[in-house]
Amino acid sequence: MAEDDLEQDLEAVADAAEPVETSGAGKKLLLFVLMPLLVLGGIAAGLHFTGTLDKILRKGPDCAAILRAIESGEAGEDLGNIPPECLVADEDGVTALPPGLFFSVPNIIVNFSGEGGRPSFLKLSVQIEVGSNAEKAKLEEALPRIVDHFQTYLRELRLEDMQGSAGLYRMRIELKSRVSSAVPGVEVRDILFQEILIQQ
Repeated sequence: MAEDDLEQDLEAVADAAEPVETSGAGKKLLLFVLMPLLVLGGIAAGLHFTGTLDKILRKGPDCAAILRAIESGEAGEDLGNIPPECLVADEDGVTALPPGLFFSVPNIIVNFSGEGGRPSFLKLSVQIEVGSNAEKAKLEEALPRIVDHFQTYLRELRLEDMQGSAGLYRMRIELKSRVSSAVPGVEVRDILFQEILIQQ
């Protein structure tokens, strides 16, 4: 009796395992709907992972924002992760940030307090780096204001404030800040020292 039950169970399993024939509508659905979707999905995935989709959609890294983060120090130690699209290669293949435009500030001569209250003189020549001709034109229009801001700051300095590279770095940051406050809306990339002469 147990053998009869076992044979019936095996026959039921064998019947269930027989292939079920699909209708013509199921094959058409598979051929005309699912296959094109799979092909299009594969193409989209390939474009996405190669970065071509970003170029087609004109979507990419915001190089201006990355440059501002580097200049303000917000990028921190993450300078190695600058996207290649934001870099420019020179003839030797070395990549760097694209160069900006330079605006020369006339020589500034100020006196400030030295050691023992004896006056000292500072002659300073700088150039301001910006990213566009429009920003350079704004600097030209506001030149008297920039010179005033520079002179006001430089007269507050003492000789000890300018000692070493740390002192020059602080002065660069302060001058950059003064330009930004004198000409709002201009992104100052850098302040470049052309001449620093101290006479005691």
